Formats: sequence, C-alpha cells, structure tokens
Amino acid sequence: MTNNPTPPPAGDQPSSRPPISGLGTNTPPTPPSNIPQVIIQPPKEGGKFINRIVKSLLIFSIFLNFYMGWIIYASIQSGPYEKLYLEGSQSNRIVILPISGTVDYDMYDFVRKSLEQLAKDKPKAIVLRVNSGGGYVNASDQIWHQIAKFKEEHKIPIIASFAGVAASGAYYVSAPADAIVIERTGLTGSIGVIAQAFTVDGLMTKIGVTPKIVTSTDSVDKDELSMFREWTPKDYEFITHILDNAYEQFVSVVYEGRKSITFDGKTRTLTEEQVRELATGKVYTATEALENGLVDEIGYLDRAIEVAATQAQIPSTIKPHVTQMTAPKAGLLSVLGASSQNLPTMDSDRVRSWVTEMSQVRLAYQMQLD
Repeated sequence: MTNNPTPPPAGDQPSSRPPISGLGTNTPPTPPSNIPQVIIQPPKEGGKFINRIVKSLLIFSIFLNFYMGWIIYASIQSGPYEKLYLEGSQSNRIVILPISGTVDYDMYDFVRKSLEQLAKDKPKAIVLRVNSGGGYVNASDQIWHQIAKFKEEHKIPIIASFAGVAASGAYYVSAPADAIVIERTGLTGSIGVIAQAFTVDGLMTKIGVTPKIVTSTDSVDKDELSMFREWTPKDYEFITHILDNAYEQFVSVVYEGRKSITFDGKTRTLTEEQVRELATGKVYTATEALENGLVDEIGYLDRAIEVAATQAQIPSTIKPHVTQMTAPKAGLLSVLGASSQNLPTMDSDRVRSWVTEMSQVRLAYQMQLD
C-alpha cells in the first residue's frame, strides 16, 4: 500500500516561495525582493588611455596620408614652379628668379627651365636675385645667353638685385640686366678668369712610381697641362692663352651690358677701356661699384622690385603680384630610388674617375678671397 503524503494546509506555503495572491485574476506576481542589483561601472582609466592612443594614431595617419600625397605630387613636378612672395594685382605680375650658389650646370638647367615656363606665361618684369661668387666659365656663358635671349625675344624689363656677393661669373650672368641694385653690404666685381690645377710628380717620385705618357707622332701638344709632370713654360703659355680668350669674352659681355644704361631719368655710359680698367679681378664694395658704374643703385630686394615695376610701367597706385621661381623638391620617386648601390665605392673605376677629374684644368669666373 502506497502512503500518500498529506498535503500541507493551503495557508502554509514554503518560506522560499513568495505568497500567491489574487488567484484567478490577471495581476502579475510580485517580484522577489532578494534579486541582486546590477550596477554598470564607468570605464577605468586604462580604457581612456587606450582610446587616446587610438585617436592619436588616427590623427597621425591622416596627417601622414596628406604628407605622402604632397610628396607624390612633388615627385611628378617637371620643373621649377612659382611660389608666392608678395600678394598683389594678378595682372601686374613680377617674378623673382634666384641665382644662388656656384654657377654650374645645375644652375643653368634651373634658369633655362624657369625662363621656358615664363615664356608661356609672361610676367611684367623679372628680378634676378643674385647671391653667388661665380663659377664655371661655360656655365656662366650659357646662363648669360638664356637671359639675354629671353630679354630680346620678350621685351620685358630685367632688373638684377645683388645680395651679399654677386661677383665674377655671377656678375657675368647679370650683365644683360636693365639695371642693377646692390645691397649696401654687398660685394661685386672680380671681373677676370682663373684656372686652378695641381701636379703629382713630386708624390710619384716619393712613392716610386714613374708615369709613362705616349702620344701619336703628330700630337706633339697632346701632353700639355699633364698633372703627372712638372709644368713647362710651354704649358703656362698654353693655359694663359685660354684664360686670355675667356677674359676677352668677359670684358665684351660687361661692356655690351653696361655701355649705356638709362636709370632714374639719367643715362650713364661705360667705355670698353673703362671696363678693362675695372676688370683686374678686384672685388668692389657697393659704394665703389656705384661710383665706377658697375651698379646703378644701392638698395635691397624691395627696392629692386620697385624699379622693376617702374620700368614695366605699372602705376604706383597698383601693388604688383610678386612670385619667386622655386626648384622642385626631392620627391617620393627619388627617395625610393635611394639605395646602397648609390653609395660611392672605392673600386678601381672610381679611383680612375677621380684621377681623371682632378687632372682636368677647369676655367672659372670665380671670386677668390682666400
């Protein structure tokens, strides 16, 4: 026989269960009072720090993308470009063309490309901003040719503004200018030619090496100016002949550029004989250069711009728009192209190249203050 337990009385419910009330109605039961309370904690300080790092990296990434885009843009620039120097009337544009550093073939390339661009969008005037002690004879002459040709073809004023130094080859390239303005502490002149070379015959004797130089039967002058022997009077006569030829060219360029200059309502002339008297290689101060006719006024770049505006017949009531030709920056392609293969190596070909370069006598329109 199975014993059925006696159910508890209806009023005696287990203490762990809430009392049931409202039987037979739609009223929901009362929730238990012992449910744990859920509290949402704010993020800890460590989380804030991580968020700051993420935000910083995001901002850095944005700036990096802009920078890389600028580099890629710069890398595809085909040549010099105009950079704003002074805001003004766009229809009255004056362009500054810098000639700074050694007058060499890199400078020639920059000047040539700059003038090619300006020929397509001609300004009212050009200001040559010169700060150089000169350089190679041939490079100086090529730059002079580009400037003189541009002036002849486009008929716009070209004003030279001399900074701290504008001497020798730098004066040569400035000779076609319609006027020259020099800063009061500037140096100019040094009209002349120099050649520097050295011989290694004494060194060869010390180390016990005797160079052998052989020329063809009729090439009796092929060994002139050799660095492997002491120079003879014939060598000096030969190099002096070359230097004198370059000197005559220098005198001719200065004379053609300065023989008749009209500036500030006055015309000033300079004879060829006067140029020769100045062309001793001497360096002149700004005051001396003004007195002897090599420059037209003492003043700064802003004054040269004023002179350019006046000669371009820009009304004094109009402020010209001034830009400056600028060389393109090294771009991404050149950066990525840099590798260890570009580093100089001390191999036999490199040594021979150095020896060949050192053995060449280079003519220079260059100031010497040593």
